[in-house]
Amino acid sequence: MSNNLITRPSLGLGFGGNSTLPMPLVDLSNPSAQSVAPAGMKFDEWTFYMKFDDTGAPASTQKLFNLQLDNTNYIFLHYLSNSNLQLVVERDNTVQSYVFAANDYLLGQGEASIILSGRQDDVVIAINGIIMYEIEDIDVPAGVPVGLGVGQNYVGSQSFVRPISAFQFFNKRLPNYSIKALGRHNDFGISYSYDSDRLVHFKMGQSNSLGPQATAPLPAIYTNLARMQIITKDGALDSSYQDPSSSNGGGALFSNFTQNGVFSSGGVEIDAIAAAQPDKDVAVMHIDRGDTGLVDNTGNFRWLSWNLGVVGERKLNGPAYQAVLMQMIGALHGTPFSRTWWQGEKDAANAGISQFQYRSELVKLLQLFDEYVSVPNIVVGLHDEPSSPPGNWSAIQAAQAEINSYYSNAHHVSAAGATVAVDELHLDQAGYISVGADIAAQINALT
Repeated sequence: MSNNLITRPSLGLGFGGNSTLPMPLVDLSNPSAQSVAPAGMKFDEWTFYMKFDDTGAPASTQKLFNLQLDNTNYIFLHYLSNSNLQLVVERDNTVQSYVFAANDYLLGQGEASIILSGRQDDVVIAINGIIMYEIEDIDVPAGVPVGLGVGQNYVGSQSFVRPISAFQFFNKRLPNYSIKALGRHNDFGISYSYDSDRLVHFKMGQSNSLGPQATAPLPAIYTNLARMQIITKDGALDSSYQDPSSSNGGGALFSNFTQNGVFSSGGVEIDAIAAAQPDKDVAVMHIDRGDTGLVDNTGNFRWLSWNLGVVGERKLNGPAYQAVLMQMIGALHGTPFSRTWWQGEKDAANAGISQFQYRSELVKLLQLFDEYVSVPNIVVGLHDEPSSPPGNWSAIQAAQAEINSYYSNAHHVSAAGATVAVDELHLDQAGYISVGADIAAQINALT
């Protein structure tokens, strides 16, 4: 290996691998707020990496880092007392500001990592290894910086008062795959014990993924109960499975995903997976919420959106980021194995959403998930159309049924014919048991 390269080992969390990075120009462990001026700093290309105590917004504005040429040419990222993070880049008295809500991206517990990497017209921000902001139209300063503020302004003000466990500065714009690897960590304030023989199955979507209407069956329906587990919505492992499988334990990592169901197909799915994997434990993790749309944005949230109305910027919305991070946290406990996507009722109620729109957004969402945690995706098609159809049922069904033709890592399982609850929008116990068996059969055939 070259003397100017360092290799970061895989965390062994079921995702990612070795990533070779250039040697940082500044590499500090547990630093106090300070200013440094090493030779070789430049504005042409740069990457800041910082890992810090994540305990919510500060009482006053505090700098995370600051690269300074003079009073009219600088870059800084600071944490505002109103719970926003703000990137400010000034070149020759022209200020460019980019603000985003910290609560959408930070857990408020454990530690967080943040990376800012860029050059002229090419800047990205990643939080906890997830790229959530891309800026293409940005004018960065030119020249040789006089210094770098670590946890403070370069001149020593607005110091970050919380502990910083690591800080690095590279004089290169790192490639995105290196940014993802550098930013990933496992210090979220969650107790875990990684076991490669524990398979992790993610259940994602809206209310039929949760199962709000069905009666929970007796545990006797499960033949592999001793090897069935739950990763609760607060990120902890419950080694004794019981319905409802969407239990959130002591809370939730993000308020978007606090909702619990009564009985869904989760237990049925992991029971059958465990039967096909007799030497493995299988844990299910629910990341789901009722009244949510993939295209429709009138409910609790829209699963995936970017601020595409802003020219030259792409900012990932909070729910999509949170869904990715929760899967990465689930992978702290074992080997990611499979994912179901059971959603569509909300979009089917919107007559203005076309088959093409839904399918296009579904492909983008699954690609995003696979970019960070790649497993086979099972798309559950809507059940039979209710007697009072919400408006667009058949178009959403058709988009789901054709998903494999447009994304090879997605496979369709239809809920058509499954028995339903009185409201006809949700399945009953028998319906979840039958569809869960079909989902597991598809997963087992693929793995």
